[in-house]
Amino acid sequence: MESCLVLIVDDDRAFIEELSSVLIETGYDILSAGSVSAAADIIKARKPDIVLMDKKLPDRDGQKSIFGLKSLSPKTFFIMITAYGSIESTVQGYKDGASLYLTKPVTVEEILEALETTTERKRQETMQDDYVANVAHELRNPLSIIKEGLQLTKECNEPDTSNKERMLNVSINEISRLTSFTEDILSLSKMDSGNFPFKPQITEIHAFLEQLHQTLSAEFPKRNIELILDDGKSAIIHADSNLLTHAIFNIVSNASKYTNEGDAITLKTSTTKDDLRITIEDHGLGIPADESDKIFEKYYCVQSTTKDGKGLGLSIVKKIVDMHGGKIEVKSDIEHGTSFTISIPTHKNDHEAGGNHETRNDSR
Repeated sequence: MESCLVLIVDDDRAFIEELSSVLIETGYDILSAGSVSAAADIIKARKPDIVLMDKKLPDRDGQKSIFGLKSLSPKTFFIMITAYGSIESTVQGYKDGASLYLTKPVTVEEILEALETTTERKRQETMQDDYVANVAHELRNPLSIIKEGLQLTKECNEPDTSNKERMLNVSINEISRLTSFTEDILSLSKMDSGNFPFKPQITEIHAFLEQLHQTLSAEFPKRNIELILDDGKSAIIHADSNLLTHAIFNIVSNASKYTNEGDAITLKTSTTKDDLRITIEDHGLGIPADESDKIFEKYYCVQSTTKDGKGLGLSIVKKIVDMHGGKIEVKSDIEHGTSFTISIPTHKNDHEAGGNHETRNDSR
């Protein structure tokens, strides 16, 4: 697990020692305090990720202290442990900044579960905060380029129009990038709400991939994109070919960023009794093992690369695969490359197989 600093605030030393032993063994870093005033000093100096605090403390009421303590470290999460909580006091505690309440008698297992829940919530909020900053950066930079380009074009009085044309082309390219970015944000929003149009049709996969290969080769002319089709009979799947194209395009686009020019990016198919498998393989930088399970999360960008990323593309891929009732797996080897395998069911019931209709993605 990622490092997580937990401050336990309780005047029962035996409880602190017993709980600390379990939490340290689980992987948490632990600090402790026996009073609100001692906790305040630690929170101000160390900014713990989570504070696990008893309500009844020698110097002050723990719950009534949350608001003031949280002001010392706004990103710290507070879990209250109490044997005296009423509905009214619990509601007030949440208003003051508590994240969770545990009622005594409380087991170590319940505390571990609360910490896991809070750690995940903190991680998600951190990712979203980082993403808001990234979005602002992604919007500001191209807008500045567009503004500067248009201003220079307006002020340019040279008879030679080549500079004007160059600046206008730069602006057009930046507008295209912004358009793509906002479309990705809107697509994810619709997918999350279950309102994204899904139009599955009978699709012959060899013809689909051959067409896709032509499109990708034209889009990425400096990349050696190979297509290896299964020697057996081509699979028939029930798929939204536009969405499936979008998913594979996103993966190939990522691969092109991390693969040297001339190195192959391979698309190949295989079939089993129940599904079609499309594997996209590159020989690029690879993804660290401790990050491979996070890359499909919204907003997540691989930390070990300096390449430009927005944390949206692979999240969209995962949503599209889920809409098809499939799954996606990733295997990676640092400095040797990465492979993504999309598995799509090859048979549907008679009602679905005959469909050429629009449905909505209701998975949430």
